[in-house]
Amino acid sequence: MKHFSKILGLFTLFIITLACNSSNDNFLECVVYEGPLDAIETPFVGTWSLTAIESNQAVDLTDDDEDNPLTDIFVQSSDCENDAVYTFLDSRNYKFEQGLSVQGCTKTVINTGTWKYSTDLLQISNECLNYNLEITLNETEFAFENNVTIVDIEGRTSSAKFTYTYTKN
Repeated sequence: MKHFSKILGLFTLFIITLACNSSNDNFLECVVYEGPLDAIETPFVGTWSLTAIESNQAVDLTDDDEDNPLTDIFVQSSDCENDAVYTFLDSRNYKFEQGLSVQGCTKTVINTGTWKYSTDLLQISNECLNYNLEITLNETEFAFENNVTIVDIEGRTSSAKFTYTYTKN
């Protein structure tokens, strides 16, 4: 279970940082997104819940005494980790919450800031950290990819690409 805890800690970190595709320059300047939303941004307004995490390679993250690697990371994660929700407001403010809707979560996250969206690029700014996230968006879900280092239940380290999918509530 200790290896699973390590990957879950990394999982939380990746969710918090929104799979940052940025350089160190993004830490030097505080950005606050303001102003009215463009028509392309309006569909983003609302609450979005994590509904899937897929890996490009099978990995076994469960401590169930079986060698059963899967590409479905979501089913191998705890309810607390899967309880991840973004709320995007028309005021350009956003909130990310993790582990708040499930009873007994010991690690919870609340992250706030401002946002902007333009064709396939979600820009998030919080506490002077600015992230550019390449996403795919349709009316009911958005997804992004992130390269991660994973440690499976046997302690083997490897690299994988995770795709996180959020569905609009």
